Amino acid sequence: MKTTNKKYIWLLVTLFLISCGQNTSLREHIFIEELNQKLEWPEGGSYSDELMNSVFDFITRNPNSLDYKFNEATPHVKIATSNDGNVRAYSLEKYGFEGNPSLGFSCRTLLQYRSGDAVSYKEVKNFNGFITHIHHVDSNKFYLLRDWQGRICQGTHEHTTLYVYKIDNNNLH
Repeated sequence: MKTTNKKYIWLLVTLFLISCGQNTSLREHIFIEELNQKLEWPEGGSYSDELMNSVFDFITRNPNSLDYKFNEATPHVKIATSNDGNVRAYSLEKYGFEGNPSLGFSCRTLLQYRSGDAVSYKEVKNFNGFITHIHHVDSNKFYLLRDWQGRICQGTHEHTTLYVYKIDNNNLH
């Protein structure tokens, strides 16, 4: 009788874990679908600040998105995640890299980061391009963010900028 109970408990635990994994995958899929609907490319060729604010608001209302893998495509947004999974950058194209890059491009970037059990957000204003990589430098919560900028105007002009951030007392510095 004890062996049967253990098998039954093991079966329930296994089914629960499988359902949790599918549930996370489903939530991620729904998140990406809603994000893609918000980011349908406008006829005018650039997103308004109001639309971008609503996308940032949508992301901040979904703190679990920091744990998503993002295996599906998300047009007009570049998503970079640190190797430890505690910092993610959402760089939204205002115009340019999937639109018309000949005029250069412009992005707005929202950083999502975990400090302790809390997930926090900060829009960074000093990036013109999009974040391509986030490297966790050491155990003191230092992160190196690489920003790519480019334009095509009588040749291709590209450059990369590095920024260092630190998570300290639930703030990003």
